[in-house]
Amino acid sequence: KYGGQLIVVCSQAFFMKANGKSWFFNSCRKFFGVPDGAYLMPPDGIEISPVPERNENYTVQHLIKRLEGNTEEGFEYYKENEVRCGSEIKSMSIITERLLSHLNYHQVAERRIQNFTILHDFFGKYNQLRLSQKNDGVPMVYPLLLKQKADHQKLWAQKVYVPIYWSDILKRNTKDFTNEVQLTNNMLPLPVDQRYHAEDMIYLAKIIEQQC
Repeated sequence: KYGGQLIVVCSQAFFMKANGKSWFFNSCRKFFGVPDGAYLMPPDGIEISPVPERNENYTVQHLIKRLEGNTEEGFEYYKENEVRCGSEIKSMSIITERLLSHLNYHQVAERRIQNFTILHDFFGKYNQLRLSQKNDGVPMVYPLLLKQKADHQKLWAQKVYVPIYWSDILKRNTKDFTNEVQLTNNMLPLPVDQRYHAEDMIYLAKIIEQQC
């Protein structure tokens, strides 16, 4: 309907396929352990001139700290990297390009779907969102919407780092945004990353189940 006027933001849907009619872009770092990078997919027939300048203003300290198990310490470096990368249009860094070239995307997609399915088996009966598993999507997280406000602090104290999405909505005049406030307060975006296995999902589910 909208053709080239439409820009589809797939920052939480890395594996979503472009339709050849509109502009699509995704985010590599939300799905993989890389400091920057994204893919831009234009409508069919449109050629994009290469961006000559690579991004060199980044840090990988947050990724290293996470690998070492120091997630809290790594979060400060993560925020630094967010500022460093900025909003200028550049090519992805050479380190991101090399790391992505070694990934098995099929295995990544399979693991994420498997982890999602395990969590849905646990929480489908509690989840206020009606989720379908009968599609070819590859999830970023398992969005568990509770009836009551989620206790993130309790989870963080147990080293379970589940983010709060769209927290800025709570600082606004929320009179006309009751659904948005509910999503921010009550939703737990549970990780289904490819670095986790079935036993990790079961361990996570048993901790989260205490809040249901």
